[in-house]
Amino acid sequence: MIFKALIILVVVFVANNPSVLAENSPTRARQVLDRAIQFLLDQRDPVNLSWKPKEAPSAFLGISSADPTWRLRGTTTRDVEKRTEVVATVQSVQLAFLKLVSRGEGIDAVDDSLLTQFVGAFQLACLDITNIYGYDLAAEMANRLHKQFPVSVSLGPLVLGLCSNGKKVSPRVIHFLKHFVHENPDKRRDYQLYELERACLNLVALKCLRDDDRYQAPDEKKRIDEAFQSNLGFIQSLEVGDNGYGTLYKTSLALQALGHGGPHEQSLRDQLISLQKPDGSFGGSVVVTALVIPAISNFSAQDIKDAPCSRPSILDTTDKDFVKINYEITENIVSKQSVVGQILAKPGGNLDEAFKAYQKENPLVLDYESESTPFGQVIRQINGIERRDNLQWYIYKVDPKTEQEAKITVGLENIQYADGDTFHMKYDL
Repeated sequence: MIFKALIILVVVFVANNPSVLAENSPTRARQVLDRAIQFLLDQRDPVNLSWKPKEAPSAFLGISSADPTWRLRGTTTRDVEKRTEVVATVQSVQLAFLKLVSRGEGIDAVDDSLLTQFVGAFQLACLDITNIYGYDLAAEMANRLHKQFPVSVSLGPLVLGLCSNGKKVSPRVIHFLKHFVHENPDKRRDYQLYELERACLNLVALKCLRDDDRYQAPDEKKRIDEAFQSNLGFIQSLEVGDNGYGTLYKTSLALQALGHGGPHEQSLRDQLISLQKPDGSFGGSVVVTALVIPAISNFSAQDIKDAPCSRPSILDTTDKDFVKINYEITENIVSKQSVVGQILAKPGGNLDEAFKAYQKENPLVLDYESESTPFGQVIRQINGIERRDNLQWYIYKVDPKTEQEAKITVGLENIQYADGDTFHMKYDL
């Protein structure tokens, strides 16, 4: 359970400064990261650019933590081929979630660590985590936290997922993040390393809480600081061996929890670097490699919370400010792309204005242009796929009850929308 819970650290370790590497070997560290990223990319299915469902969120976030061109937040690259690949890869992470929840158990098929991984991936993609295929993932994390409280070792990851999503937790939850030293008369190292895992998970969550400006009350700050110091003190009390903390997993976990400037930082990082395999992986595993990448690069859990989407957050708007437009893009002729998403648009506008505004704010998510014709505004290109001769972009409106599609025959400037409308753009003859 703890090993699964660990991967949440990968989810939220998104960098504010992606170039921070081992100070005495930046070139070597960069080469190690590039090889590790390439290993993860090579593990995708070459046709649909997807990983196995349970590997997808950690793999994507491991890559994007060390290479900013893979992040949908704040990226300005105009490379159409790279942009299309990134969008397709993000889409594959969405489909991985859908595959898991469609296996008969629903959201219960997604354990706590996977849930928080998917939340981080969807936040990076600027998706509304309160409505992922009908699932409110923020509410699901809160429900799980209170169901498991106070005994579960998963408190740390769930608290971290909620904190990175801007949700406060109760004082009692913070109290149980404090590291309670259990009876260990023999002081066995294996027991201490078990406790290390829990302490590191708690410490990363508490770092997020400490950086949250909404915890201003003196008693809140005191409770957070006491819990933080108790976990930090326990980690620092453990002896670091020649092989770090024994395994790639534990060493990466400790390095991420202690962060930049922590004790043994450089020696732990160098130990991890030395364990890279010729194929670029760590341990030959997608999940472990995705975990080690942010540990080597020294990323901060706070940055996923601080890095705002370029569009307004659905959580920060009211119904009168924006309406939600669902869209689907299908193109099976050139690059065979299929993308679904949601746009926040001002009420009373037309579809062309809505897509242009969204494209301006999210250039990596959607590349959209229209042009004037005698029949009105039409789509000139989407994500680099241009209308030509007998190939056009057609627009269909989806009936919410029957899911039947009706072709729209007026110009874009005359297509009005209402909250919740769904439009399907198809590239066809």
